Amino acid sequence: MRQIGLAILFLFFCVFQSKAQEIYSVRSLSMASTTLANAFHSNPSALTTFDNNNVSLSAENRFLESELTYYNLSADMHGKEIDLAVHVSHFGYSEYRDISTKLTLAKSFTPRVAAGIGIKMKTHKHVNADRNIYLGFTPGLLFSLPYYQKIGVSVSSDFLTSGDGDNIVLGNICYGITFDKHFFTIECDYTHNEEFIGKAGYEATVIQPLRIRCGLTFPEPSPSFGIGTSLGIIDLDLSYSFHTHLRGIFGLSLTANINKK
Repeated sequence: MRQIGLAILFLFFCVFQSKAQEIYSVRSLSMASTTLANAFHSNPSALTTFDNNNVSLSAENRFLESELTYYNLSADMHGKEIDLAVHVSHFGYSEYRDISTKLTLAKSFTPRVAAGIGIKMKTHKHVNADRNIYLGFTPGLLFSLPYYQKIGVSVSSDFLTSGDGDNIVLGNICYGITFDKHFFTIECDYTHNEEFIGKAGYEATVIQPLRIRCGLTFPEPSPSFGIGTSLGIIDLDLSYSFHTHLRGIFGLSLTANINKK
């Protein structure tokens, strides 16, 4: 009976995955999964906006079931010529399993223009079905504007290279502005279901190093909240987001910042 229940919950996740995308950052999760809040899988050029070389481990739980926890291990490296990030994620249990690996490369060509590309391979295994392999590419551009503003655009294509399925094309436009101790970002996704999904996120530094965050996804209202703090070289981030179908999603991450650019 428990296996049947888990299968039903997992099916919910798969059906609505386009609105609850893979998360590479708990900070982003608490800000409606917005790109400039460190979900640069939507636009890889946004990797250039971050300074620290770091290693991060995050977990995202759905339905309070341990089998339905999403794990992610990532490493971001920033050099003088190019920025590099590697992410490996796992979701599922013995009956169902998704494993994703993504390589992100980005470069600032001028102080105002950056470009990047993401390459993702995802394998999906069902106990009663063949293994499916997805290969995806995401090119993106990011422009820095006066008064600490940024605007980016990207297009993604995921190709099912084994098994049955349709090509997925997704477009993303994002905008962000920083003023004093506040950061606001808004963006729009165009999904393979021919839907437009809006996202807005906000972060404020209350007292160093405490940060509070919130976000909203629309037209289906999905609020999210979170806090973050730093303990030496370690960043601790907590998040909670509410999804219409997935209900409450809890996120936790620990990030070790190695050094600066």
